[in-house]
Parts: sequence; structure tokens; C-alpha cells
Amino acid sequence: MPTKTPRSYGSTSAAAERGERGASSYDDDEYISADVYRASMRLVRLQMSIPLSVLIALGTLLVCGFLINPGIGEISLIHPTLLTPNHEMVVGFAVLLFILQIGFCLLLAAASSDWTKDSLINGVGLRLAIANWLTAAWAVTWTLSTFKIAAVIVIVEAVIVLSIHFTLQSYPASFAHPLNAVFVHTTISMLLALTLGLGWMSCGFVAQDWVIEKRKEAVVWKWQAIGAVAGTHAVASLWELFTRQYVLAICMEYQILTLLLSTPHVYPPLPNNPIVRPPAYVITLTVLLAIHPLACVAGWALKRYREREVRIALQREAEEADVRARRAELRSPAPTPAPVAAAAAEAGGAPAPKAKAKKANPEEEPLLET
Repeated sequence: MPTKTPRSYGSTSAAAERGERGASSYDDDEYISADVYRASMRLVRLQMSIPLSVLIALGTLLVCGFLINPGIGEISLIHPTLLTPNHEMVVGFAVLLFILQIGFCLLLAAASSDWTKDSLINGVGLRLAIANWLTAAWAVTWTLSTFKIAAVIVIVEAVIVLSIHFTLQSYPASFAHPLNAVFVHTTISMLLALTLGLGWMSCGFVAQDWVIEKRKEAVVWKWQAIGAVAGTHAVASLWELFTRQYVLAICMEYQILTLLLSTPHVYPPLPNNPIVRPPAYVITLTVLLAIHPLACVAGWALKRYREREVRIALQREAEEADVRARRAELRSPAPTPAPVAAAAAEAGGAPAPKAKAKKANPEEEPLLET
């Protein structure tokens, strides 16, 4: 996708120009335009709302996860499904996500370049704050066992994060802006993988009451689980193929591992009552583990192929232009030599043509008699 030109926020350059000219405090340059003022206010709103939303989401998850019994993890154990993830792996993923969000807040407070500010304002915006508020709301509704409301909240949050991911394509990650790549793009990719690659499916199964109460019931919902997982990750792999989203591919791989390494038990979780998952479901998860790396490799190969095609096309155009130039030179009349042209100009007319020597024809010469 084409990248956007960063907007100037008039912070340092205008002040430097005023300092060089020695402008007074009543100079007209001190008054900023309405567009710059609105952009600055949008940045200030982000600096206030996003850190607050991160604190609210983190505090709500801590309270609902560790201070309330049953908490988030216990409720997942009470309602086991085929899409119940490994609780410890999800907690570790969430911890890393919030660490990156704290770094995002620090980057938001210390942003100085116009590119960073433009990517934060137009690429992310207040939607990240809304997503964090929805995370807090999901934790509350999940703890209160209102599973249908929790599933709707997760789906809405996934759509919001997906829209952020789309708009960030105009501000691609690069080595020129490493902090943007780490704290902005990686954060959004992890949040998208958590909500779209796992959250809506796990909550949706509980909301639909596809809960396994007996060991033999695991086979009943296997095709629903296979369809949800395979469809989601197939679409994600296609997106990774055409846009080369390597971080998203790694996060999606992790979500598959949380499902593959999960060992749900029929409640109460006794050692002798683990749920035996259907072989077709396990095979599907194993195959999906190979899809995302293949998509990344295919995307890299597709990029190299397109670059090669562009180089060949440019080389062919250069050769065709050279051929056309040579043909034009051959079609143009030969220039008159300079000495002949000067003599003709002095004589006032065209130079007299030279008489051609007549070649002797041996047939016309008389034969000598001997």
C-alpha cells in the first residue's frame, strides 16, 4: 500500500526560524494554523486516553483474574471446550502485550518526529483506547458468566483492532523507525492475534453452550471447531502472504500452540478425566502450524519475483528506447561536409558536380589488324 507523507506539526522548525530572525513575541509566525492546532489536540487526547485505558484494562484483568474466585481462568476450566486454550501460555502472551503497550505509551509521550506522530494519530488513534476499554468490559462480563455479551464484546474489539491494522499499512514498519516497529506494529499484531486468532472462537464456543460435560461429547463439536480454526487461520495466512506480516504470523503460530498444548478436563478437573480430542481436530492444528511459515516464505518469494519482473521490464524498455534512437539516426539525412558547404556559400550557388570519368568499353574499341 502507498505510504502517506507525514504532516508537519510545526514544533521545532518554526521555532528555529523565529530564533534565527530574532522575531519578537508579537511576530505573526507564533500563531499556528487551525490544522496544526487540531492535530496537536488530537495528539494530546491520545496521550491522555491511551495510558488511562491501559491502566484500566490491566487493573481489571488483575482483579478478575486473581482476586475474584472463580476468576477468568477458573471459569474457563468450569466450561471446557475444544477451543479452550492453555491458560499459562495465554497469561504469558498477555503479560508481553501489556509490556509493549507500556512502551507504546512512552513512545506516545516522547514522540518527536512527524512520521511517528502521524502514525500514532492517523494510524492508531483513539481506537486503541476503545479496544482496551472493551478488554476491561470483557473481563467483567466473563467473570459474571454473561458469556454471550462477552463474545459480542470480543468480536467488536477484534473488528476495531483489525481496522487499526489496516490503517497502519500506510505507515509500514521499517528499520528507519525501529521504535514504531516494536511498540506500534508489534503491539497491534499481538492484540489482533489474541482477539481474532483465539478470543472470539473460545468465547463463542462457551456462549453457544458447546461445552464438553462428558468425555464422549468432544466428538460432537469437532467440525465446528475445525471450521472456526481453519477458516480464521487460512484467511490470516493469505493476508500474511500478500502483505508479508511476519510478526502477525508468529503471533498466530503461538495461538495455535495454545490450543494444541491445551489439556482441558471435564469439570471437576480430576487427573483421570482429561478430554480426548478428536484426531481430525489435532491434525488440523498440526497442519495449520505449517501454513503461516509457508505463507511468509511464499510472500518473500513473491516479492522477489515482482522485483525481478520490474527490473526485466525496465531493462527491456531501455533496450527498446536504444533501438528506436538508432533507427531515427539511420532515417535522418546525412549532414553536408563543412568545406563543401563553405565553398558553395562563397560561390553563391551549389557547387558544380564533378564530371565522372567514362570507363572504356572494350567492345567499342577497334580491333587492331595484325
